Amino acid sequence: MDGSLSVLAGGVLDIGTAASPIPANLTAHLGFNVSSDRFFSSNDPNDPFFQAGPNPQMPDYHPEDVGLWAMGAGSSVSLHGASKPFIWTRLGAKALAGSNQIDLTDAPIGWRVGDSILISPTGLEHDEGEVHRIVGIAGKRITLQDPLQFNHDGRLFGYDPVTDTRRAISDESQLAGGEVLLRLQAEVALLSHNVIVASNKVQPGDSNRRAHTAAMMGAGVSMAYAEFRDLGPRGKLGRYPI
Repeated sequence: MDGSLSVLAGGVLDIGTAASPIPANLTAHLGFNVSSDRFFSSNDPNDPFFQAGPNPQMPDYHPEDVGLWAMGAGSSVSLHGASKPFIWTRLGAKALAGSNQIDLTDAPIGWRVGDSILISPTGLEHDEGEVHRIVGIAGKRITLQDPLQFNHDGRLFGYDPVTDTRRAISDESQLAGGEVLLRLQAEVALLSHNVIVASNKVQPGDSNRRAHTAAMMGAGVSMAYAEFRDLGPRGKLGRYPI
């Protein structure tokens, strides 16, 4: 959609509820068209594009900054997708850059070919997290559409604080007396759900054209099993994915 979707005092936006989520065979997509988020007003008076909002009683309400707005007591937004039995796990073995397969500690029940997953960083750089699309699932092994760009650790260690030594173990039951578990496993999270709030115009590697969501001044928000994709312009105070 062009422009913001505003749910003001007394208004209700129902895209599935806890009692009645969107069924698994349906997809609800709320998408925003943003030409450029660089011109967003934001909540920062020092921002060169800052301008007063349309309602002096709601100074933080800037519907010109495209996104989902829930403002004021009595306003309500509910975003509930179909429940998934399993939404995150950890690597069960080290995953090396260049490989297109990862092994998990648990079978990814409910995950499907075509879903997107996030693999958290375990190296020294914070930006080594990766998003990948699943093209195959066999037991605890997942095949990715593209090869990994970075190494991701998947090991467990037993650490002895007395001797300051560690040893590799395969599971927590192998800990010896006095040892502490060191878990160096990357986390793997399912990103795909059937309720989606997204920016429609963002391309891979694009840091612009991002919408946002905001709930302020007593607005009520309930969400579960919902996907928030390509949201949150950089450097704009108060304009966040959630």
